[in-house]
Amino acid sequence: ETLRSLLAVKDQEIAAKDRELAEMREANQSSLADSDSKASLLADKADEMAELEKRIRELEDEMRSKESEWRFKLENMEDALELESDKREVIEQQLEDDARRGAKELGALKMKLMNYEMGVDMEF
Repeated sequence: ETLRSLLAVKDQEIAAKDRELAEMREANQSSLADSDSKASLLADKADEMAELEKRIRELEDEMRSKESEWRFKLENMEDALELESDKREVIEQQLEDDARRGAKELGALKMKLMNYEMGVDMEF
């Protein structure tokens, strides 16, 4: 009977150890499931980050392209403005030359008129 009671005690200890081991396995399984879930979330986030980085590179490329385009247009506008400024200077110079010629011609006509008037006066 003592042997049976010892065996019963040992059976209870083994049963307790089995329950404890089962609880540990369950906790470990739960921990593994959490780890898998976290790993999946991390993988999803890594994919999102890769997509964002790709989009950022695309936007940077687009920005560089637009910047080049705008720089080219600006240079063309500056060249056109410079050309217009040069044309304006030529036109202003032509107008000044025309004004001087006109003033000389006017002066010459005034002299002719005065000479004519004096000639007409002398005849009377």
